[in-house]
Amino acid sequence: MHYYACPYCTPNPKARLKKVIAKDLTCKYDKEELCEDKHKCKEVMECEKCGEQWTVLKNFLKEQKRKIKDG
Repeated sequence: MHYYACPYCTPNPKARLKKVIAKDLTCKYDKEELCEDKHKCKEVMECEKCGEQWTVLKNFLKEQKRKIKDG
């Protein structure tokens, strides 16, 4: 199992990133009904603790990926 950690917050179980749909971003298409991926272009990662948002990039996710330690 793994999770994505917030780069700004101190290590904390509440400082995890989750995927949300950003309301202030505009769709890359002129008409939103043309968006094929159901608003995947508006998807961002948001910290549950501080509320900061980041775009979903492969490199960013690779750097922020952490393993859940059992035991």
